[in-house]
Amino acid sequence: MLVNPLVTVIVPNYNHARFLNQRLDSIFNQTYNNFEVILLDDLSQDNSIEVLDSYKDSRIIHRIYNKKNNGSPFKQWKKGLKLAKGDLVWIAESDDWADVTFLEKMIPIFSENENVAVAYSDMYYVDEHGIEIVDTFEEYTQQSHPTLWKNNHYYKGIDYVKDFMLNKCLIVNASSVVFKKDLGKKHIDRILNYKKAGDWLFWNILLSEEDVYVYFRGNEKLNYFRYSVQSTRSYPTIENKENGLIERTNVIFSTLNMLGLEQEKLQIKKREMLDWWAKDHSVIESLRIGFKSILDTAMFQETNVYSLYRHYIKYRIKNIPLIKTLRKNNYVQPNSLKN
Repeated sequence: MLVNPLVTVIVPNYNHARFLNQRLDSIFNQTYNNFEVILLDDLSQDNSIEVLDSYKDSRIIHRIYNKKNNGSPFKQWKKGLKLAKGDLVWIAESDDWADVTFLEKMIPIFSENENVAVAYSDMYYVDEHGIEIVDTFEEYTQQSHPTLWKNNHYYKGIDYVKDFMLNKCLIVNASSVVFKKDLGKKHIDRILNYKKAGDWLFWNILLSEEDVYVYFRGNEKLNYFRYSVQSTRSYPTIENKENGLIERTNVIFSTLNMLGLEQEKLQIKKREMLDWWAKDHSVIESLRIGFKSILDTAMFQETNVYSLYRHYIKYRIKNIPLIKTLRKNNYVQPNSLKN
């Protein structure tokens, strides 16, 4: 039973100097006081170090400023987890911020149910300037279940993954999450090669542990999830778009393997991923080497180029009106909530 546990707050930063004051102030002003802070910087090219160094709070136990860029936020997560002394971890991403009662309201969940491994809260979805934009999270979750995310709830971890986390990551923002450190340290190495979708696989792995639960606090929004042009959640280039889809494919395949691979389920997921690729690439883009890189993923090892293009042509002929509508409304590229 965790009573007044120490929380390690890990702040991984890269080029978010203009957001850091708001981020750090929302941490150091938390109404729950039993926490430590680890500040990480991945060789930022702005004045991030100057901002980070301006904070002298005694709860900062480590400042780690890389001399070489890691290229993955999850390698930064590992550094923080390795140094963490707390029983619980909050990865407070540097471009987001939190309500000052975030920890006060989230930490008791772990005392009320000792089997909870991951707890997360509802959130505001905001733009670069902190102005609330359309509640994409509500629309995103309602597609999976019309009412579940409107209320606080516990859910058996393995069932949560099976029921909801195979198609998309419903724990869309690490800043809204508190999780048990020991489980995080146990599994962090499995996501170090990811750049974008590693958090999705991370939550799936943690929740697939035996007898663990996830908790969602849906009765109030305690986190502010920022979508910005600098965000690691953006897909500004064709290469990033393709890498994002490759990672999405790998997460789904890894999760299916973890749950016990069912060939019927695998075939359904293969078709779904091929639909994503066909929808997300123009005819010209489909001729790029990057388009065929899907064949290098574990899920598609037995697929050949002919099969890939045959599916692409069939999908696009069948869905020309849909694709035109999606492109017109900027829905074709994976948005910030689709890892």
